Amino acid sequence: MTRREIIAKTIAHEPTEYVPYSFDMTSKIAAAVHEWLADSGKLADDGFIGDYFQFVGPGAPAGFKAENVGGALYKDEFGCIWDYSAERREVGDHGCLYKPALAAPSLKGYVFPNGAAPGRFDHVDADGLTKSGKYIVLGITGLFDTCWHLRGFENFLGDLADSESSFAKEALDLGTEFICGIVNATPPCVNGVRFTEDWGLQKGLMMSPVLWRKLLKPCLKKMYDAARSRGFNVIIHSCGDITDILPDLIEIGAEVVNPIQPEAMDVHKVKREYGRDLTFYGGIGSQSTLVYGTVQDVIDEVEDRVRTVGKDGGYIIGPAGAAPCDAKLENIFKLVELCMNGLKIKIN
Repeated sequence: MTRREIIAKTIAHEPTEYVPYSFDMTSKIAAAVHEWLADSGKLADDGFIGDYFQFVGPGAPAGFKAENVGGALYKDEFGCIWDYSAERREVGDHGCLYKPALAAPSLKGYVFPNGAAPGRFDHVDADGLTKSGKYIVLGITGLFDTCWHLRGFENFLGDLADSESSFAKEALDLGTEFICGIVNATPPCVNGVRFTEDWGLQKGLMMSPVLWRKLLKPCLKKMYDAARSRGFNVIIHSCGDITDILPDLIEIGAEVVNPIQPEAMDVHKVKREYGRDLTFYGGIGSQSTLVYGTVQDVIDEVEDRVRTVGKDGGYIIGPAGAAPCDAKLENIFKLVELCMNGLKIKIN
């Protein structure tokens, strides 16, 4: 079977011999892994780790180029300014929001970008992706993150809580239209869509579940419906503890949940309670084991995840969030080695 077929069976909770794997890694860690594998002659057939996923992302619309506004500062199509300096990138690859597009909670005079604008997928080699045998994932910034980028994080949380203002709902509606436009323009070589946004803290949501259900849930359902109508699996990413809304996510069509951080969620509990309906993706501690643990800790955690979360399928193993720049390389190397060597699933 191809990697694509194995992932499809995993999401469908059909038996496979091995647990598939996919790694989120910062570019610094990815470069170190590539060098280690190349030096040891262990590069997989894809020239890297043999990841089961291949991510693609939407580009800017035709004719748009991010504007350099000084130094490492760039303005995107939303009008947000990002700091891509080396200092900011040391902790990750996404840079840091330097200045949001909207100083006040008003969309008056603001033109929201068009997700379906021509040119967003001109860079995608659809035939090459299909022939790779990998499961192709459209990685897209999710709704909550798209909207808070417009206003700044704290400001948008305040906007959500302001029951007298219509701004948050208007922004969420426009964000939903934008994301659905991207999904509808996505080439058919894609197999799944990962909507990446963070709702969780180390303990619970960063907003009340009531507010999440009132404002975000209806919009998310439209996005997930758009993906499923194209035949794409729905993969959601949210760091932190989102246990309270897992039943809601199941209800609106989510199929895969990432990264299930063991520092924030009880991975065994969510498998027991929601494993019939969801496939879990991630689960290896990027805040704990990979940074502070030993190689033996990595081995022990991998064995636990395969035995428990991987039991009867429905599990894609990998770091719980992008393997951070301060992770111990020996721990990353061991995790990669274990996955590449094959992790057998226990079937009842």
